[in-house]
Amino acid sequence: MRVSAKLFRRSGIAKPTVWIGKDGVTQPMLDQIKAQLKANELVKAKVQRASLSSESVKEMAERVAKRTSSTLVDTRGRTFTLYKKASKS
Repeated sequence: MRVSAKLFRRSGIAKPTVWIGKDGVTQPMLDQIKAQLKANELVKAKVQRASLSSESVKEMAERVAKRTSSTLVDTRGRTFTLYKKASKS
């Protein structure tokens, strides 16, 4: 899926709301990301260096996007942004 320029701009100015620590991506963290995506549509996550021993930020971001059924908008350094359109309910 192609990311729109508007989402890319929003991603650039957003502040991280999730920090991925030394334990890496855990189920409670995925649940938190899902809740934030449901509330805000856009979530920015920052990865600590300690959790990068086994995979890159890009690989981690793609795995989180797949497990949360969201779209990876941007990856910059140790930060990535996810987007999921809010469901109309």
